[in-house]
Amino acid sequence: FCTETGATPNRIAGIGLGVTGYFVGDGHKVNPPAPLDSIALVDLEEFLTDSLGLDVHIDNDGNTAAVAESMAGVGRWAQTFAYFYLSAGFGGGLVIDGRLYRGRNGNAGEFANIIRQTDNYPTLRSLKEMYAASGRQFSSIDEMLQVSCVTDAEVIEWMDQAAEPLSRFASAVAAILDPDAIVFGGRLPVPLAKALIDRTEIFNADRRHKPKPVPRLVPAEAPQPATAIGAGFLPFLHTFYTA
Repeated sequence: FCTETGATPNRIAGIGLGVTGYFVGDGHKVNPPAPLDSIALVDLEEFLTDSLGLDVHIDNDGNTAAVAESMAGVGRWAQTFAYFYLSAGFGGGLVIDGRLYRGRNGNAGEFANIIRQTDNYPTLRSLKEMYAASGRQFSSIDEMLQVSCVTDAEVIEWMDQAAEPLSRFASAVAAILDPDAIVFGGRLPVPLAKALIDRTEIFNADRRHKPKPVPRLVPAEAPQPATAIGAGFLPFLHTFYTA
């Protein structure tokens, strides 16, 4: 990197990396999905710091995407928000008073665990499987997103199934956190995010015709790839925003 860019090591704050999975043990070992078995339960921060001779900071992809959103997206007007990260899986992150909230073990924002794993919560992998069941095969989620449309029958069916779990997630977040906003992001194209938002309901009892204020449901505003952009911010967060 230094050779290619002309940067000198003393001008590099560190390296940030976003990975899929949740943290176990001392909060540095990632337990990822099966395709990433080779890095499972490895202290990647320690290994890469020793290997590269630079400070390495690792977080899960939902958290790094939330960091990007706090720096270059919704965070410009919302100090406290929840970030729904839809990709091959479903996760997210929490930003409270302008700062990423990781929780005790780094696993704050694992919204999928609000409901049973056997329940049908929305992922782009499940949308890809719906297309396959109807005879449209895609080699990757990226290929699917390039050609899919919110008016496709498969997308409409997927969104209809996603409405109930997304409403549960959003209602739980609104009740527990009372944030300014809930962001629909990850790898969701904006039209798909908007269509999901239209189907998402925050459960809210109306008392004396004055229901509780609820967070805004909004598409992500940060540029893509949000996970990589947020990961790039990690060394600066650890160096300059630790107070």
